[in-house]
Amino acid sequence: LTEGEYTFRITVTDGEGQTASDDLLVIVEKPDVQPMNVFSPNNDSFYDTWRIENASLLAGCKIEVTDRQGKKVFESTGYETEWDGVTNGQPLPMGAYFYTIRCSQQKPLTGSVTIIR
Repeated sequence: LTEGEYTFRITVTDGEGQTASDDLLVIVEKPDVQPMNVFSPNNDSFYDTWRIENASLLAGCKIEVTDRQGKKVFESTGYETEWDGVTNGQPLPMGAYFYTIRCSQQKPLTGSVTIIR
């Protein structure tokens, strides 16, 4: 089902032919894209990459991460491969980084993500 409200009528008939009906309202909401705000790329298998919940919704979207000076440290179209805190082959230092996610005509999603080592 696509996003929206749907009403289903359910009718049950017993062995004697008696029927009962009721309506069931189903609301289908589009899931939110929720980037994690911290990760620790230290190869311990726990939060080693920047995860974005419902990242499959980002196909065709532009994702950019910058440092405090505004230098781009990561960019992607879609988010098939999670970012590991590396830029130009070098691990980034601990600290806060800033992301922007742009999808079509929607308002950009912005926030920060902190790398902990």
